[in-house]
Amino acid sequence: MADEVLPASTVQLKALIVGGGLFGVAAAISVALAGHKVTVFEAHPGPHEIGAGLQSSPNGTRLWKRWGLSSLLEPLATAPKALKIHDYDGTLLAQRLDYDIEVKERYGYPLWTMHRIDLQTSLIQRAQELGVEIIYSARVDDIDMSTPSVTTQSKETYKGDLVILAGGVWSSLRSQVLGKRVDPEPSGDMAYRITIDYDQLSGKDELQAWMHTPMVRIWIGPGSHAVAYPVRGTKQINIVLLVQDNFQTGQESKMAADLDEMRRHFEGWDPMLNKLLATVQRVQKWRLMQLKPLKLWRSVQGTTVIGGDCCHAILPYMAQGLNLGLEDAATLGYLLGQVTSKDQIPKATAMYQDLRTARTARMLDETHKHAEHFHATEEGARKARNVEFGRSFEKDSDWTHPKEQRWIWSYDAYKEAEKAYLSNPF
Repeated sequence: MADEVLPASTVQLKALIVGGGLFGVAAAISVALAGHKVTVFEAHPGPHEIGAGLQSSPNGTRLWKRWGLSSLLEPLATAPKALKIHDYDGTLLAQRLDYDIEVKERYGYPLWTMHRIDLQTSLIQRAQELGVEIIYSARVDDIDMSTPSVTTQSKETYKGDLVILAGGVWSSLRSQVLGKRVDPEPSGDMAYRITIDYDQLSGKDELQAWMHTPMVRIWIGPGSHAVAYPVRGTKQINIVLLVQDNFQTGQESKMAADLDEMRRHFEGWDPMLNKLLATVQRVQKWRLMQLKPLKLWRSVQGTTVIGGDCCHAILPYMAQGLNLGLEDAATLGYLLGQVTSKDQIPKATAMYQDLRTARTARMLDETHKHAEHFHATEEGARKARNVEFGRSFEKDSDWTHPKEQRWIWSYDAYKEAEKAYLSNPF
């Protein structure tokens, strides 16, 4: 399939999307490009104005061009020029230089780091250009899957042909759609999320110089690791610290964190990391929740589906949360572009479910393996891991990070959906 050509349905469906986060608006764009009328219902009074960094790997970045977003996003994104992985004390274990060139040559599309707010703003702009209606302060309390329709907290009911639930990991409607209770579970880990402005480091020449080099840096230690990468060019650096969960029962899963507590986790680690952490003025911590792989992603009727974190909340160890949601959106858009009558919607959603459940289940499994690899505590396992990292210094090495990078990053959601449809048309 040519990158610029997307299938458009000969019948216009009315799609109702519950949730205006990144997946919800991406799905709106993809479905609108397939020729359908889309309305998004968002509980917040406006676009979210908080967030931190995100990584759009080639399996996600390839979709921006198809959705007409490349020109909006490229000036806001950074393509890291190097990848460096350190042991917790700062010892360099692995590196790839000219990383932006290597990634582009291997996959045809770049790795971009971006700020969540910049991405959301661009998605909303593109969605509205395509005629998508976004209704804010519209919390959906009920979905009638037989109609299908949604009813908001203000008792307004909207009817459509298809409902897409994009309510995130904490969705209160997921269990209703699937017909069984599905709740997220604590993973045992939590994350401190930090954004540091370049200007915040005024007078600290060493840190400013370090920050001005666009690269992904990772430190790994027993039971913990840290990731840092630039966003907004090199105006900001995004830092994520992954450690064991210390939330108490009943506490909210996101809260302001104690700076001293955060720093104690990384005492004895790389002095450069600690110098950065010493500049942090405030920090939040997030309990990392996860869902077990779901076999069902749609209602019995086949006219209500779920996507994004609502069905595959994933730990951030391979930076695929955003990209999996984009793949969901692309898959759904392609298949709905093939629909020629409303009677075919259940067939399209069944194919969507089959394509996405298999890939996301494997991704969840690979993520857990990757976490164990990074957080190894046994000395023998750490030594074996570090020997493997050492292969990265070989000029023509086939070493990749993560190990399953080729399987993850080379994925083309439109191509896979096209292949599935052509082998079994509606």
